[in-house]
Amino acid sequence: MSYQNIAAALSPQDIQEIKAALQKIQQKMPFLVTLSTEERRKLVKMGDKSLAFVNNSVTAAQSNREILPATFEVEELVRDYQLATALTEVLISMQQLTEQVDDTIL
Repeated sequence: MSYQNIAAALSPQDIQEIKAALQKIQQKMPFLVTLSTEERRKLVKMGDKSLAFVNNSVTAAQSNREILPATFEVEELVRDYQLATALTEVLISMQQLTEQVDDTIL
């Protein structure tokens, strides 16, 4: 959408409802963590290529359980992968909204 003058307002009630909706989103994900700058720097990052690699690893682990140590929990790997892909989908939607808010402020 090209730039146009914006004639809009958010009432205090609108703002409270938006904040409540954001709080509801946070409540749906009580497992979210907050990392320090140092912790973020040290962690291996999960990106598109990493997710593709993990997807292949999940498939291989499910097909070849006998080559993995008996203590390896394939189901946990599957759950972690499913959570990562779901959170990626949520993140993309949130980033799009954040960009729209940021662009509007500009």
